[in-house]
Amino acid sequence: MTQTTFLELAKVCEKLTKTTKTLDKTNIVSNFLNKLDKNEISPAIFLIIGQIFSETDPRTLDINWKSLEPVLKSLKQKTLFQEKLTITSVYKIFSKIALISGKGSQQKKKDILISLFSQASSLERKFLIRNIFGEMRHGVKEGVMIKAISEASGIDYSIIKRAYMINGNIGEIGKIAIGDGEENIKKISIRLFQPIKPMLGEITEDLNDAFNKHGKKIALEYKYDGVRVQIHKSGNVVKIFSRQLKDITSNFPELVKKLMDNIKDDSLIIEGELIAIDFNGRPLPFQDLMHRFKRIYDIEKVKESIPVKLLLFDVILHKGESLLNISYQKRWEKLVKIAENLDLAKRIITENIAEANNFYKNAISEGHEGVMIKSLTSSYHPGERKNDWLKLKSEIRLDLVILAADWGSGRRHKWLSNYHLAVIDENEEFQVIGKTFKGFKDVEFENITKELLKIKINENKFTVFVEPKIVVEVAFNEIQKSPQYKSGYALRFARIKRIRNDKSPYDATNINEIKFIYKKQFEKKGKLEI
Repeated sequence: MTQTTFLELAKVCEKLTKTTKTLDKTNIVSNFLNKLDKNEISPAIFLIIGQIFSETDPRTLDINWKSLEPVLKSLKQKTLFQEKLTITSVYKIFSKIALISGKGSQQKKKDILISLFSQASSLERKFLIRNIFGEMRHGVKEGVMIKAISEASGIDYSIIKRAYMINGNIGEIGKIAIGDGEENIKKISIRLFQPIKPMLGEITEDLNDAFNKHGKKIALEYKYDGVRVQIHKSGNVVKIFSRQLKDITSNFPELVKKLMDNIKDDSLIIEGELIAIDFNGRPLPFQDLMHRFKRIYDIEKVKESIPVKLLLFDVILHKGESLLNISYQKRWEKLVKIAENLDLAKRIITENIAEANNFYKNAISEGHEGVMIKSLTSSYHPGERKNDWLKLKSEIRLDLVILAADWGSGRRHKWLSNYHLAVIDENEEFQVIGKTFKGFKDVEFENITKELLKIKINENKFTVFVEPKIVVEVAFNEIQKSPQYKSGYALRFARIKRIRNDKSPYDATNINEIKFIYKKQFEKKGKLEI
């Protein structure tokens, strides 16, 4: 079979930019995937969504605008094509670039990029650049791609989505679904040392709301100000994964030993929250915990200065058996037996709202974020945000993605210090919801400026536009309707509280959460009908 050219894929991407309708985008991608050879499906999926590698793959291109710009300037406007670029050849080139490291690596990457771009037409160059920066600007990310795979394969959307949430490799899911069929996609199940996407909770501002949704009796757990981790154990091997599905085992050797010493059961996946603590056992600020995540060297030294505590709250695989369809209460009962010598999240079951409220107040007074409220009968839904789990915090904060930043004036003229903040919409596109220059100290302005310039994709005299990579936690006074921003909303008195290095851009607050918070405001306030 003749290999599909990259130009055909670029034309598909260009066509996607011409429509705003999700159904049309789904049909365009689905029709294209159905024309491909089986071995082209996976790389095509990654190149369309601009992700290149799966979330569990540690490889990165490590190319920024500073290194790409001279490559583009060195190219002539007209190119003599030596050979046509194909989907597979482009993907292999990107994979080769990702493996280059060490001394002289940037020059080696530059040489490969010159060769690649020299063979590309202007349209191909456009989408090669967008692939490099992971910003395709055509409205197709994982959500639409799952719909397209479902349509192309004829397999129900829910089956494809669940398989992806468990497997984490959307390219592989597409290849299996379209190339091998429903029987094989249904065989995808939890595997040890292949982290699954964690189940998420909806926002609530009211314990009454929780009782109404979950019934007479509910479970409440402390919501800790830490980092969620997924722990896999088989024999004498323990691995710890972050919520971004990254292997962070080497950062926490003391936890590996503790888990090995205290858990006898095997073929196991458990979940917990990792917090930093002082020498009296009190929780430390989130930023202190981040020092452990960023540290590559002197782990033994830093583990003494920043102790951590693991608090377990769920088990999703036990003795090789999936517990995804088991109720939360039964999973908790198993967890208690598995981890009898380890710390569990503080928890109560109650049907009394006064008792629930006291538990919540105690969590806040002890320095924690709030509580998670869980339905006793809820099963585990990987990667989904369900109201089977609700989160109640003392102050609602948003996780927003920086899309651009303006150069400051006066004392801040050397720094990027006014940040364009975005939520995720229904099509998994980032939409700006406001700007802020509040929250950072001078040293933080300086540090984030350096980080933003590393991921620059464009700029003008006043603004630097960046890859959507940095997530910040933002406090605000109010959400308002606003035609100024594409999201349709604006934040009043937004201020950045901290950078969330533990979260990916696609963990950011979504537009439905914004709508929920906006609507809840009017339970205590009036609203003019204009």
